[in-house]
Amino acid sequence: MSVIATSSIATAVSLVCVVLLAKSDDKRHRRGGRGWPLSSGVRRCLAGLCLMPGLVLMFTGYATSLLVWLGAITVLGWLAALLPRRVL
Repeated sequence: MSVIATSSIATAVSLVCVVLLAKSDDKRHRRGGRGWPLSSGVRRCLAGLCLMPGLVLMFTGYATSLLVWLGAITVLGWLAALLPRRVL
């Protein structure tokens, strides 16, 4: 597979987990009363699942895709944190 394909698939999987973690953040939605808090165990599983594509890329030898994924998920994580409460 190409670098673009592998890094895009890995980023998409991690992005879903980041959005779910941001949506279920208790502190983010405390004042508004909106959102759907998840238990800490489920949140830990989502965090582990968010990092899983990076481990797969690392152990399969796709070093370039790993670096692209690291940069992309960092930027997308910061963008998810900057979104206002009503969007997430």
